[in-house]
Amino acid sequence: MLFLEQAGIHTDIKRTHQITPEGYVLRADDFFERAGAMLDQLSIPVLDNIKSILDNGSGRWNPMGFMVLPLGSHQELGILRLHIWPKDLRKVTTKGEPIHNHAWHLESRILKGKYTDKIYVVREREISLLEDERKERGFLRVFNIGFGERGGTLETDGLCVRVEVGEDRIAKAGEHHSIEQGVFHQTTIAYDKFVSTLIFDAPTLPSLRSDVLIDGPAAPITEERYPITLEDIDTVKNQF
Repeated sequence: MLFLEQAGIHTDIKRTHQITPEGYVLRADDFFERAGAMLDQLSIPVLDNIKSILDNGSGRWNPMGFMVLPLGSHQELGILRLHIWPKDLRKVTTKGEPIHNHAWHLESRILKGKYTDKIYVVREREISLLEDERKERGFLRVFNIGFGERGGTLETDGLCVRVEVGEDRIAKAGEHHSIEQGVFHQTTIAYDKFVSTLIFDAPTLPSLRSDVLIDGPAAPITEERYPITLEDIDTVKNQF
């Protein structure tokens, strides 16, 4: 769309994530400031064109239950996406909506609804706990997220952590929501609530990893990112 291209968004580039060399990664505060300003600029045009974006876009369900529609790529700010948690419609895989982190900084502006999450702090780390001991001590297994566009496999190297809630956060429509690379968090949007956010995933380094915390055994977990269907799109259109 013209308004995206005029803002420097390459709409023909819809990669899952943007990898960049070491010297080209913005510091967290610089990224949050610049991405936030760009999201403020784009939020009204996105809402004004939302039906066209939904009709012409393509995307997949994140395994944690929300819709992801890539809108393009910015050379310095990374991947621009629309995230949607439809009211009374979620496609969550077997692991549910666990605590996780990202290998990139993330800045979002809430378009509709109220975004809620919890920030977690790691208190203890252990390697290769037996399953009974892990459960007894309240530890979670750390799995690396190996997702490609269509899905992938989560695997653990044996690391387990014990975490505690550090903060409960709420961001309403028009407000911003920021997450630094590596910070564990968990989305807590109720099933009967509609939320939509416009986000930038910052470029990341190939050496960084995203993790998810699982309360279960060490066996690898295979998951799929399901395509968003026309029926899904029709449902969402009626909720904006």
